[in-house]
Formats: sequence, structure tokens, C-alpha cells
Amino acid sequence: MTARRKVTPLAIAIAIIVVVGIVAAVVVTTAVHNNNLKENGETAVGTAISFERIRHTSRYGGGRTDFKVSYLYIVDGTRYSGTGSESYDTSDEVMERVKEEKTVTVYYDPENPTDNYINDYEH
Repeated sequence: MTARRKVTPLAIAIAIIVVVGIVAAVVVTTAVHNNNLKENGETAVGTAISFERIRHTSRYGGGRTDFKVSYLYIVDGTRYSGTGSESYDTSDEVMERVKEEKTVTVYYDPENPTDNYINDYEH
């Protein structure tokens, strides 16, 4: 017969701290990478090809709306694609403008044009 170990509140707290730390590291790393592309990369005008509004709801009644756009852009005669999403300060007006004008500014790494990023669907 195997003895069962009790999970202590301290072990649970440590596990939560580790998970939150990993998530924070991923978020910060992504933000730094995207900022680096914006500041040091090249830009291309992208063509938005599809739009999606994703509503996330909470069991407590809250929620948020994410806007997702797929786009194409050309670098040195080669066509690339990307997908971007935004949930924080993206208004319905911004999405409507992108749908109407169908353009986005794509920031990309000139050494690796598949490494790309769009910011708030600006153009």
C-alpha cells in the first residue's frame, strides 16, 4: 500500500507563483520582441484578408472581445502571411476602418520576413 502525500498550502502557493512567473515571462518576452521589430525592423503595407471578432465571457459575467485579422504582405517579391489579434484598446471603429481600408502596417525582421507583427492595426 502506497502512502498518499498531502498537498500543503505552501506547495500550492509555490506552484501558483511558478505558473504566474512563466506566463509573465512569456508576455514580457513577446512584448520586447514585438517592440524590437517595431523599432528596428522594416515595414510593409499588409492587406487584411479576414476578420474575426472573438468574445470571451467569464462565468462571473465579465469578459472581453478580441479582434483577429489575417493579412498578406510582400517583401522583395515574396508573399508572406500573418495573423494578429488585439484585445485591449482596439475599438469597433478601428476594426471597421481596417475592414473598409483593408490595410495594416506590418513590422518584420529583414533577415527573416516570416517574423512579423502588427500593432493595433495601424497603417
